Amino acid sequence: TYPDAAGETARVIGVNLDVTHLREAEQFRRESEQRYSDLFRTMSQAVNYLDGEGVILSANPAADKLFGLSIEDLRGRHASVLRPATREDGTPIPWNEHPIIVALRTGSEVRGFVHRVWNTRIGESRWVSVDATPRFRPGETKPFEVQVVFHDLTPQVEAAARLRVSEERSRLLIEHGMEVIGVIDAAATILYASPSVERVFGYPPDLLIGTNALEYLHPDDRQAVQESIHSILHAPPSVAAPLHVRLRNRDGEWRRVESTAANCFHVTGLRGIVINLRDITEREHYEEQLR
Repeated sequence: TYPDAAGETARVIGVNLDVTHLREAEQFRRESEQRYSDLFRTMSQAVNYLDGEGVILSANPAADKLFGLSIEDLRGRHASVLRPATREDGTPIPWNEHPIIVALRTGSEVRGFVHRVWNTRIGESRWVSVDATPRFRPGETKPFEVQVVFHDLTPQVEAAARLRVSEERSRLLIEHGMEVIGVIDAAATILYASPSVERVFGYPPDLLIGTNALEYLHPDDRQAVQESIHSILHAPPSVAAPLHVRLRNRDGEWRRVESTAANCFHVTGLRGIVINLRDITEREHYEEQLR
């Protein structure tokens, strides 16, 4: 205010500042923080923030689930509470080699470190892949904080283990079963023969690959097999064609064989006619004796 000679207010000068952008910026900041908070709480990966000494500053609910320790139990405690950690071969991981400590010591990111951690609540180990990212204050070279993200790999690891067991069981069944499984192309060239072919017919599998299956059949049966192959190629995949033939084993003896064949050209990894063979010579001899 500016008074006149009599001391009365003569005029008033006011300044108006437009703070709209400041309020908008503050609103944007609050919304951004809320989005980060929501993401931190709901993400499936376990996340811990630790200070430069390895003390846990914060953890999300997924970390509670992974380690079986509540957020209150984790906050304020040293990261060593997350141990014992073991490598894939079951050996313990020295604490100075843990990705958290490596990231803090070297100032470099550690990504994809796979190991097992212990869940206290359920008393079981969990497979995880860890990414540890150090954070720096401007002008400093020593990390003041490290962000650690744990990806729970347990379902994938267990599924892979079940697959290995299943594949091993299938391999043993094919190798020790009484049937021989083979794959041929449209010209009857042998693409695959199961290991059991050596035990049943005497031929090492590698010896058969690339040869023509008709070579091992009795001359009187070859025409019927060729016609069967032609029919199979034009039949739906679900149709299995049965056939009885005579097959020469490696000793030159003719064996009576019961076979079924199916068109599997549509199956990736097979791309051929799959044939199941069973030697029924002894069974037919026995039936003849009974008759």
